[in-house]
Amino acid sequence: MKKFSILCLSLMLTVAIGSDDEEQRYLEKDGTIYKVNSSSLHLTPKGGDQKVTKALDEMESPSKLANKIDSDTNDESKCKCDMTISMGTLTALGDGADDFDPGTSLSIKFPTKYNFNLFGKDFNISAEINLSNLAGINSDDNNIKAGIAHFHTELELPIDLTFGLGIAHLDESGGIAGTGVLDFSYNLPVFDNDLSLGLRYQKFVDISKEDPYLDFGLLDVYSLNLNYSKVLNF
Repeated sequence: MKKFSILCLSLMLTVAIGSDDEEQRYLEKDGTIYKVNSSSLHLTPKGGDQKVTKALDEMESPSKLANKIDSDTNDESKCKCDMTISMGTLTALGDGADDFDPGTSLSIKFPTKYNFNLFGKDFNISAEINLSNLAGINSDDNNIKAGIAHFHTELELPIDLTFGLGIAHLDESGGIAGTGVLDFSYNLPVFDNDLSLGLRYQKFVDISKEDPYLDFGLLDVYSLNLNYSKVLNF
């Protein structure tokens, strides 16, 4: 009987030691880590590891970070251009009114990165491509193509004022000529102030004559325009 008691005690100690040395097993299900109870096969959530798993889930993966960086780079690479399209009528002044009836005018203007300071004022430079024509009375239509550089500064006026210089080609008025423009515009309270009414006075100067060198009486015109400005992303 004594030997039997000693044998039982030894068996119990062996089982206890084996239980302590047994490796703890875990099971992950639906993103949750559980402890596996070897004796009952019950599953118990593992608190510490669960917090780590939740923190990892909240962190952005490398692929998400890469996509975010690419998205930011693409946004920075986009070019924003404030473009103005003008459409209107063109009418000759002075002696030109005897030779030409009113015609039409179309132009596209966009800003540049250039500017300068003059008399304490900052002037921004914009570029314009202008296509217009005057209907000939006793001749062909006078088609006019011009490239103009505009100089704009902020003035405390209810209207916007710009002036510009450029070069033009007139089919029925001597070919190549210089040109100067003076633009007045007033923003209309519609379409987020993108629409404006414009009045332009434009003078063409003959620069190809030898004597005198410049003929300021080549052609004078004025135009009434409707201007639409919009920021375009490229």
